[in-house]
Amino acid sequence: MTIKGNLKVNGTIESADEKYFEKKESDQLYLYKPSEVLEDDEYWGLKWVCKEEDIIKNEKNKVFKFRDYLYGHYWELTWDEWWKGSNCVNVCNAKFSTSPNKSGYIEFIAKHTDILAVWIREVIDKELPENHSSINLVQKLYPYLTNWRVIMSDGSERKKNISATCNNDTYTTFTKDNQKYDKCIIAITKPDDEGSLWIYNDSIYVRCDLNIDDNITTLSWDVNKVNAVDYGTMSVYGDNPCLELFNYRRGKRRVFQKLELNVSPNIYIFIDKKLFVQESYGLNPFNVILQQQFYEVEPDPRNCTTLTTDYSIYSSKIIWADNIMSMRRDLNVVGGTVDDLGYEYAVLRQIVAMMQEQQRLQDVYNKYTETLRNVLDVSGTILSVVGTAMMFATALSALNLGSESLSMQTYRTRPFTPNNMGEGGSGGSGGGPTFPSGGGGGPGQVQPGQYLINIGMGKTKEGVQISRFYPTTTTIQTPALNA
Repeated sequence: MTIKGNLKVNGTIESADEKYFEKKESDQLYLYKPSEVLEDDEYWGLKWVCKEEDIIKNEKNKVFKFRDYLYGHYWELTWDEWWKGSNCVNVCNAKFSTSPNKSGYIEFIAKHTDILAVWIREVIDKELPENHSSINLVQKLYPYLTNWRVIMSDGSERKKNISATCNNDTYTTFTKDNQKYDKCIIAITKPDDEGSLWIYNDSIYVRCDLNIDDNITTLSWDVNKVNAVDYGTMSVYGDNPCLELFNYRRGKRRVFQKLELNVSPNIYIFIDKKLFVQESYGLNPFNVILQQQFYEVEPDPRNCTTLTTDYSIYSSKIIWADNIMSMRRDLNVVGGTVDDLGYEYAVLRQIVAMMQEQQRLQDVYNKYTETLRNVLDVSGTILSVVGTAMMFATALSALNLGSESLSMQTYRTRPFTPNNMGEGGSGGSGGGPTFPSGGGGGPGQVQPGQYLINIGMGKTKEGVQISRFYPTTTTIQTPALNA
């Protein structure tokens, strides 16, 4: 059967076959399409023209919600003689870059930009001057770092009695690619939870939360897999997270200069231009949101006055009407199949992300151990410590180089000779690198002889340990017969 006719937005059809359609009446407001897009020097906005008598007809009309899926904004207003609630909303999403860690400690770094300063001024320090070039922004943010914890390889957390310390003299700045960065160095003590001995082997991350009015931004550093704890302090390596923006949803009430607008039945929502951090390509972001139709409105427009039929409808022309919605979330034409595929795709993405993270951690470890290989040059039976005057060579040397430790034992027959490079014996200063001689004011003089030298580097030892001893020489004389 083919039904021909002209569809009108007032709910009627100019056709002899009107009996196949039924008009479904509703007193719910239709608010999917705004009445007007607004803009002035400080704000972008939307406006819906409403009448109070229409609002009070249905309880659902008294709660208005607008959710923007393009930029992440969300407004909610409630009618109580006028529209109450935060009609001006801005969203800031966390953004990070990276910077190499050079100290082995937690380095909290922020990119010093105008937009970060604007948000700090808005939500943390109202007194932050417009000229903030001499202000260390990290110093403003540090008091909001909370919930320090160590993440283990099984996903569990260790945080008991963990503490963070940052001295004022660690607040510094540096420049990278002509961009200023603010920094502070934070010492994080090892947690002492039950089972925290595994910190040395199974810890992966040190993490904390930047908590500003319950808006959480998580920061993470990679635990040094070679030496996780250094003198009771967590040791990290790899790259530091450089904070460029933090997570925050800010809502406030914009008050109009004209008092009658503050109690008007019309609905207004706004975005503050100075706090807008997303990209709108020079356009009013509301125009982009409406054009893309990537938004949702309550009351649900599908419950407004509409036409219903049990027949399939085909059109030879494009249908265009205010009460016909084409929201993207309603175009799921393959139903549950897409949901199943979406779930499987999400699981696959999670697996791939885990593999990528494992690869990243391995790459960080490889780069760190590469720096050790740049310092320790092993060739045949010769171990040379680059940059020092030490060299050990003998066929009897034993060198063990593992993923977490290095040990060497060798006999040395050639005497140590000072080379006027640094401190000498314990009695004073003078020649090059030598063992303590026990006094004298000059470099320690080591007599020729055979020495056993042990070098150990690893998690169970702090730094490099070198030990030696003087072997006892016994001369055995065998008398001649009949002497």
